[in-house]
Amino acid sequence: MQQAMTDRRLEEVIQKVEKGTMKMSEQQAITIAGYLFGTGRYKQAENVCRQVIKLRPGVADAHSILGVALNAQGKPKDAISSLKRAVKLSPKNAAYYSNLGELQRQNGNLADAIVALQEAITLSPRNPQAHNNLAIARFDSGNMKEAAECYRKAIELQPNFAEAHNNLGNALRRTGDIDGAIDAYQNALAARERYPEAYNNLGTLLREMGKTEQAEHALRKAIGQNGQYVDAYVNLASLYAADGKDVEALRQLGEVLKIAPREKRALILTARLQCKRTNFAAAERAGRVELTDDPNEAEALTVLGMVLHETDRYDEAVDLLAKAAELAPSNPETLHLYGVALKSVGRLDEARAQILKGVELNPRMVGAYANLNDLVDYSKETDLYERLTKIAENFTSNNRELVLPLHYAYAKALDDNGEHGKALEHYIAGGKLKRSQLNYDEAETHKFFADVKDVFMADFLANHGFEGLPGERLLFIVGMPRSGSTLVEQILASHPAVYGAGEVKYFTQGLHRLRDRFPSLSRFPEMMKELKSNQLKLLGEGYLEAMFRNAGDARIVTDKLLANSEEFLSHSRV
Repeated sequence: MQQAMTDRRLEEVIQKVEKGTMKMSEQQAITIAGYLFGTGRYKQAENVCRQVIKLRPGVADAHSILGVALNAQGKPKDAISSLKRAVKLSPKNAAYYSNLGELQRQNGNLADAIVALQEAITLSPRNPQAHNNLAIARFDSGNMKEAAECYRKAIELQPNFAEAHNNLGNALRRTGDIDGAIDAYQNALAARERYPEAYNNLGTLLREMGKTEQAEHALRKAIGQNGQYVDAYVNLASLYAADGKDVEALRQLGEVLKIAPREKRALILTARLQCKRTNFAAAERAGRVELTDDPNEAEALTVLGMVLHETDRYDEAVDLLAKAAELAPSNPETLHLYGVALKSVGRLDEARAQILKGVELNPRMVGAYANLNDLVDYSKETDLYERLTKIAENFTSNNRELVLPLHYAYAKALDDNGEHGKALEHYIAGGKLKRSQLNYDEAETHKFFADVKDVFMADFLANHGFEGLPGERLLFIVGMPRSGSTLVEQILASHPAVYGAGEVKYFTQGLHRLRDRFPSLSRFPEMMKELKSNQLKLLGEGYLEAMFRNAGDARIVTDKLLANSEEFLSHSRV
């Protein structure tokens, strides 16, 4: 009640001053400026302070309040200048140094911030807020041990200092003292029941510890206390995603994007999950929104590159992933995906180099070993083989997304090293796991091949009206999987006149581009009967341009994509 009456009187004074019906003393002006700042009316607080300074330039309090008001309006340089002026006018005022140090910290001037905050503590050694602020500056500069000591001093001076307990948890977490961090977060929540930031920090730590149920509870508490808490929503979505609950994760991300439509982490995780669910259009939209805001966001480039690769737009994928690798040369995921994309366009030596770089940075990236299978001979890569053996024989995860590629990678490595029986065991285990994941419709598959046969009849091949493109440079390798096609291509490509392009999908991409350009076309294979001579020419020219792009002056270029037996160009050799 008393506070309400005081606030009402101050509002009345402010109105009279603004109307010119009342003059105020210097102290009244300072009190009003502080009140205006405290109620979020920063511009009005600035105006009052400037009036005081105009009449009395030496009033330190006016410069101090002006500084924090300017900072609140996004004018950090002017704010720091005003606080430096306040410190100069009143060099024994600890609060001025504390505010100056905090503003300098917020603007990345950590060395200057620490000097100012240390001076604040010298002037007021029993001020817990000053110790907390110094600890935050120490934390930001990477000195976790000294940060923890400062937080503990703040807590010693004020045992129920909830922010200091929470911040201590963050520092201890970074030093690896997990038990200490848990205790600190719980002490913060004991000091303040409604503390969403502490619940969020506790939730993410519990998630890292594998305590999924407790982590979910903590993160939901954070959201329950602050329904606009973007970080907590994203962390909860990440928890669900890691647990394979993609739909629930996307639901949480949807809540985030209602609050903050351009939140980076939410957009990138949305793109990842939608790509995983083969909802590529939604994945691409999310990735492109983030890149509109920041064209150099390496993770967004990586994820969008993955989406483009999954939708057979290999050249675009290579370009994006090359940029991502340049921006994040130490990111193993980026290097791995860049290598996979390079492999898809036939740049096999570069692909091998990029994937190997990724494996060096993260030896437990099991998917990368599987993608090296047709690029390395493990009998000649002793270190790589030993590393993969150690991972495979000590692997405990039940995550199918990791177990499946590990079976295939290790089987290939064993096979290369003459352990054929053991290799077969892993091929069988991987095959069973893969089969359990497939939504295979035998009738649909039979229909597809029947449709191919119906279209590519002798009549069609003789009378489709397109004579093909001249040249004897292209050579198709076709056959059944595991029938030796890779060996055939390797033998051929060992000749200096032959370039082995590998399993590239340029023809399929060309079909997709035609359907995009001409919306009336049906799907393959029916579309082949609908194509006119000029469209077939576009298809052929685009395919050949892509095939020969990296082949240099090789006289023969091979394409060993086995599906070429379904999608065949005339006037080529088999």
